[in-house]
Amino acid sequence: MKTIQLALTTVFLLGLPGLVSAQDEEEQSKEEKERQEINAMTKETLDRLFAETTGSKGLYDKAYGYAVFTGTQTALALSGGRGKGVAVDKKSGGRTYMKVASVGAGVGVGIQKLKTVFLFETKERFDRFVEGGWEGDSTAGAAAGVDGAAAARSFTNGMTFYQLNDKGLIAHASVKGTKYSKNDKLNAGG
Repeated sequence: MKTIQLALTTVFLLGLPGLVSAQDEEEQSKEEKERQEINAMTKETLDRLFAETTGSKGLYDKAYGYAVFTGTQTALALSGGRGKGVAVDKKSGGRTYMKVASVGAGVGVGIQKLKTVFLFETKERFDRFVEGGWEGDSTAGAAAGVDGAAAARSFTNGMTFYQLNDKGLIAHASVKGTKYSKNDKLNAGG
């Protein structure tokens, strides 16, 4: 009887690391899948931006780096949203996966899916965004450089951004009340 208990205990203890390892692999697999989805969304969004927005490819070519986010904005009495994305250093190809959250006051009811593309003119501006996170404020709307249907044609304070919804470029883009920060979970395994 003791021999059987000892054998079962040994089998259990030897199998336990395999179970833990399998769970770790499953978690890493989920994170890798999420990174792949973000990378695919990034490529699709950039392709769409360049095809639909005159001058955006020229600014992208001049940019040190960029960040692309997808998210959902919900408006009731308050508005809010969340999303995810990636910031890319064009020189090194390094990717920093990030998350986004927003909150604000607004009138209206609805849900809107948005894609936001940031272009950074310099390494310093890119690094400040990635390392320190960034919170959109009232000056962010001016940084967009959008007036009516005309899209940004230059950098303002070292960056510019575009927002697209399912209908195209948003003429009066705003990231006010939006916070961008690193996604530690996705960066840990990448």
